[in-house]
Amino acid sequence: MNLKRTFLILLVVLVGSTFVGSLMMKDTGYIRISYMNYLIETSLWFALFLFIVFLIALWLLGYIVRKTFDTPAVVNQWARKKGRQSAHEKTEKGMLEYVEGNWGKAQRHLLRGANRSEYPVINYLTAARAASEQGDIEETELLLDKAQESTPQAKLAVGLTRARLEIANDQFEKGLVTLKKLKEDSPDHPSVLKLLCTAYEKVGDWQALAGLIPELRRRKRVFPLNELLEKEKLAWVNLFQKAAEEVAGTPGDTKTLEPLTAVWDRLPGSLTNNSDIIVAYARHLSLLGAMDKAETLVRKALGQNWSDALVELYGRLSGNNAQEQLKAAEKWLLAHPDNAQLLLALGRLSLRVHDWDKARNYFESSLKVERNLEALGELCRLYIHLGNQEKGNHYLVSGVVAQLALPDLPMPVKSIPQG
Repeated sequence: MNLKRTFLILLVVLVGSTFVGSLMMKDTGYIRISYMNYLIETSLWFALFLFIVFLIALWLLGYIVRKTFDTPAVVNQWARKKGRQSAHEKTEKGMLEYVEGNWGKAQRHLLRGANRSEYPVINYLTAARAASEQGDIEETELLLDKAQESTPQAKLAVGLTRARLEIANDQFEKGLVTLKKLKEDSPDHPSVLKLLCTAYEKVGDWQALAGLIPELRRRKRVFPLNELLEKEKLAWVNLFQKAAEEVAGTPGDTKTLEPLTAVWDRLPGSLTNNSDIIVAYARHLSLLGAMDKAETLVRKALGQNWSDALVELYGRLSGNNAQEQLKAAEKWLLAHPDNAQLLLALGRLSLRVHDWDKARNYFESSLKVERNLEALGELCRLYIHLGNQEKGNHYLVSGVVAQLALPDLPMPVKSIPQG
């Protein structure tokens, strides 16, 4: 394209020169200028040449004047460009220092590059993180304020950084206040909801956490479902704990299970068959003296969904009719004949009905399936009470060895002295 344009210009110049040359050869023309006592005589073409030279000189003079007056702007533009380049280099260096964990250097470089940075909010936010890593809470807050001032539209980004740093610095109450404000402006933002969940956990506001779970479940991007379930269980287990403490702290004459049962009544339907939740509720019922209520609840739950945790608890409960309780548990053997926790529970229930031989057999059967400390402990105390000190000591030593994970080493034939 440039070659064509150059060719056309040269062609026009050539044609024009030829045309003008032919005219000059025909007639040079004549111009005479008289002014007062001065007289100027010249050819037409020379006068025309001088006029063109004058116009070019005038244009050059204007160009020089313009450039002279534009020099400060050019210098300023150059200075700004150099400033941005220097800020970019300092920011880049600060970012690298931050990633490498050199908090002090990172903070210094980031702040030096902040004034002329294209995105000063990034410099200030990262510098605030670096200050937080150094434990300088006051400087952290100051830098967060500067980040907000530098970029007012980055309110959410600054707020999230502030909340994260407050939680990281164990300022849980402050973090919660920050997150509640953010939720008012961005109620559906996944990061706000996730941090709010963490803050509720940290401050132990289990009621608020339980109330937030349904919203978190609707926002499927916040937590995986299995993790969300664990958080939901954590909230309700702690609500049971808090209610049980309230019941336990009530004077004897006015004591009632109502605070505890009220939590159970508010429980979401999706958790009413959850074994961890039932274990928590039933255990508190039993500790508060409602043993029969706990036994009925656990037996019904085991009839619907099997759980080792539930059956282990069932063996610890003493309902109103121990014999019926034992019979109910023995029916489960048909479906779970080699379940160590069920055999352990049956041994304990057999103790409640004073059937020592059956209890011993169940405990030993449990040990054959799985060597666990509780079965060892039960056999130890059973044999000792039956007068068989040697076997009792044998299971005692076995339990200690298992508990301490002692290595298998040669021992004397009689490891336990006889009294």
